[in-house]
Amino acid sequence: MSECALNADFEVNERHFGSNPTHQQCAQVMGKDSQGNPITRAMLLGREKHRAALACVREALEELRPGGFSLNQRYRLNKDSGIWEPLSEGAVEGLRRAGGQGLIGTLEPDAVIHTGKLVEVLDVYDFKFPCPGSNLATWRPYAQGHPYYPAHQGQMYEKAFGVNPGRVAPRWGVKRLHEKP
Repeated sequence: MSECALNADFEVNERHFGSNPTHQQCAQVMGKDSQGNPITRAMLLGREKHRAALACVREALEELRPGGFSLNQRYRLNKDSGIWEPLSEGAVEGLRRAGGQGLIGTLEPDAVIHTGKLVEVLDVYDFKFPCPGSNLATWRPYAQGHPYYPAHQGQMYEKAFGVNPGRVAPRWGVKRLHEKP
């Protein structure tokens, strides 16, 4: 995981800048999303680095854990059973086409290690690509008004899957929600 994050960060930065981007380059507004919120260069670089890192992880895990991992698998809490259930790509796409409201409250870790059954989660990882790279790699907090506010991603992954999730960043490696001293 760490090596994939490091390589993705290096390759994307080299392709765009020939080195690491500056704070000013990261903060540059490149456009607006459908709600009119600014899209920064940091956000675009993060998406590109995620794609590169996940391609690397897929290649490695297909050899190491065939059938025992998922990438960008979305889960939704079944309120009747209390179990976090995986959503199919078709179900996710249908919810997006319907306006996306049904996706609120779902969780989508970057990489899930499982027993071969999506509901039997063994480990969870989320890639973080801070921009500039000297920034801390932090879990994304949920905004006020979100059902999980004031928690952050790592806390929800722990609650949902019963694991000590790892955030993966190029310069920091894998850091667990509850690091052992």
